[in-house]
Amino acid sequence: MARVVPELPAGLVLVDGRMALVRISRLEEEQPTAVVLHPSALLTAVEALFAEVWKRALPLGGAPEDCADTNTSAGREDLVALLLSGLTDAAIARHLGLSRRTVQRRVAELMARSGARTRFQIGIHLARGENGVGDG
Repeated sequence: MARVVPELPAGLVLVDGRMALVRISRLEEEQPTAVVLHPSALLTAVEALFAEVWKRALPLGGAPEDCADTNTSAGREDLVALLLSGLTDAAIARHLGLSRRTVQRRVAELMARSGARTRFQIGIHLARGENGVGDG
């Protein structure tokens, strides 16, 4: 299952609870630096952080090739999940394998169908089950 969040608190890779690779340098630094964590209280803390971020992340319905058609119900759900996660149109387009303009057009269609004036309002309408944002 894939999930999406607009920002991560840290770059990390977890390996089956046995170890983690955690980036400790800033993204803008030329030379990336990371630390390897082995079973310890610190590894347990990193796993707990990951679990919390995972719980708050929005699930995606499928892989990009499965959801590129945002005219399907599953494709609309993926588009809305990416919108609600705070991604830009360009980032959504990359994820779905669409052009930025297509994403902008589909967002405009969702807004018109739901009566929303902002992306945030699309989420509110969807959460309330109003105006068929998620319907075909």
